[in-house]
Amino acid sequence: MDTPQLLDGLRVLVVDDDTDNLDLIKVIFEEYNVQVIAVTSAGEALEAITQFKPNILISDIAMPGEDGYSLIQKVRNLALTVSQIPAIALTAHASEEAGALALDAGFSIRLVKPFDPDDLIAVVSKLVLIAQYDICPVCNIKQLSFIEWESLNKIRFHCRSCKWNESYGLHKAKVAGFMNRYH
Repeated sequence: MDTPQLLDGLRVLVVDDDTDNLDLIKVIFEEYNVQVIAVTSAGEALEAITQFKPNILISDIAMPGEDGYSLIQKVRNLALTVSQIPAIALTAHASEEAGALALDAGFSIRLVKPFDPDDLIAVVSKLVLIAQYDICPVCNIKQLSFIEWESLNKIRFHCRSCKWNESYGLHKAKVAGFMNRYH
């Protein structure tokens, strides 16, 4: 599946206190027909996440008042239907420690600012693919974890419940028993 088709109609919630960053992200996603809701605080994000029901959350880490770490922890404690949303941490901190902190807080992945627009599209596309096929073919639990991309078209999955793990080419994921939950 190519990127434009994959992202068409996707709903993305973006949280950043810098309105220039919000405008940039909106422009990046425009050509892919992605619906973007942009908010400037964690409080607004929590309201929007329950009303808008986004497929992806993109949040700045360093925001005044309530930061991105606090936001993601609150999101992960919401009802199951929204608590498992794939989430991207945006941060200016490029250290391994900052990346580990974002993942430990509950983000799916970290993207360092300033970022290349193509990198943002690639990261969102990968998270969409992961979320599409997030049901274990062995035990049917809806809690698979992404371990790593082995190549551009190959992904490794791991089930938290039965400990099953396997690598699949993206075109073979559905054949292997994964179910598409997005479209």
